[in-house]
Amino acid sequence: MILFIFLLSVFFSETIGRVSIPIGTIFKKRGVEEMTEVINAMSYAMDSHTSSNRSRDFVLKFYVDKIDTVDAYKLTKVICKQFRGVTANTGAFAIMGSVDPESFDTLHSFSNAFEMPFVTPWFPEKNTDGEDETHNFAVQMQPQYHHAIVDMILHYDWRSVIYIYQSSEGLYRLQKIYENIPKNGFGSPTFFIQTARKIKTSNDAIEFIKQLEQMDREAIKHIVLDCPAHIAKEIMFKHVQTVMLGRRNYHYLMSGLVLDDKWDSTVEEFGAINMTGLRIVQYGTNLARDFFKGFSSKKEQHSVSRTRSNNDETSTTISANGALAFDTVNLLINTFSSLMRKNVNLFVTNRRKGKFKEVEMGVGCGDLSGKDGPNTWEHGQRILQEIKNISFEGLTGQISFDDQGRRKNYTLDVMEMTHRSEMVQIGRWSEEEGLVISDVPVFKRQRPSKTKLAAKTFIMTTIL
Repeated sequence: MILFIFLLSVFFSETIGRVSIPIGTIFKKRGVEEMTEVINAMSYAMDSHTSSNRSRDFVLKFYVDKIDTVDAYKLTKVICKQFRGVTANTGAFAIMGSVDPESFDTLHSFSNAFEMPFVTPWFPEKNTDGEDETHNFAVQMQPQYHHAIVDMILHYDWRSVIYIYQSSEGLYRLQKIYENIPKNGFGSPTFFIQTARKIKTSNDAIEFIKQLEQMDREAIKHIVLDCPAHIAKEIMFKHVQTVMLGRRNYHYLMSGLVLDDKWDSTVEEFGAINMTGLRIVQYGTNLARDFFKGFSSKKEQHSVSRTRSNNDETSTTISANGALAFDTVNLLINTFSSLMRKNVNLFVTNRRKGKFKEVEMGVGCGDLSGKDGPNTWEHGQRILQEIKNISFEGLTGQISFDDQGRRKNYTLDVMEMTHRSEMVQIGRWSEEEGLVISDVPVFKRQRPSKTKLAAKTFIMTTIL
């Protein structure tokens, strides 16, 4: 297990006269580039808060642990340390971050038992419909968008789907898609999952696609791909470079929010095959323009790539995880700002319930077998309710939640890759309207025919 604690430099600002609010932050081990972007987005959100008038009331301090384990005991030690704090007055007021899907249940269980709000930018779309919403202290920043995937499959009139995924999150999303396949007038599913395969690397995906190609070279193959952006890019590149794999009879639907990442338009392979997907970052809004303008000015602190689009005022991109982390920090800022406007002395008192009030340290796990029950966070329920009541415009659109802590009233952009390897918006999807495709598309791309290649005639011309 890799375990360390650090404070972002922005949080070392003078806090005299302000309430210091510790935020426990837990991240699973990720790539250096991805983690850097997430941390930079969090730092920029706090920079913006520090320069605003609201910063006179309080300052958030993030105490970060980075883990690469699913061991329940090791994870419990990290959670309890975050709850209690390393030193006096550093026990968490709320927890944010992400862990592996296998470890999420442990963190979620502790969050509920100790009434500690847990805000996560992204976590597996596990079905929690049977849980008591009043005891669910997890808040999900990433919306559950499996309905959008189903609607896009129906729009393209796919009858069979090949599902390739890389993580447990992709498996959860596959289960949700299974549960929501609509029936036709005869009670039969409108489409079916032809086959599903879990991969670890891009090579695994290419080898699997080769096997499918060998079994039926002429079939039209509709692939739903759920994997991180860097693997998706490698798969697209290797697919086009592999001689035995066709291009006419493939269409990729990106299930993860990978189209928010930078796709280099100079890589011709990206435009050589049909690719469609969803994007959560709402480019074109005033907030997005201000964000990218300020974010890009800190060249020594960020790793966001620039695009070459002359028609789009937004000249930078950010991953979905980075954008969700930015919105998560702003959610916490707005939550504590609202609470302190209502009661400026709310967090002056000690932070334990009942007989634990005399202890100065944070919420300790203690003896879980005691008859008095766990040492719950005094203000946990109030903070959670305020989070669910908050509504504001974020980088990923409207930020608001239902009673179970899930995103609502959100909108996703539907994107397609042009033959010039440029990403263009062809529509949008929302909970209220469903899938809406533009009446006048920006471009018209030829999609794979529904008939096998053997049933078609091709004209070959040779110039000598």
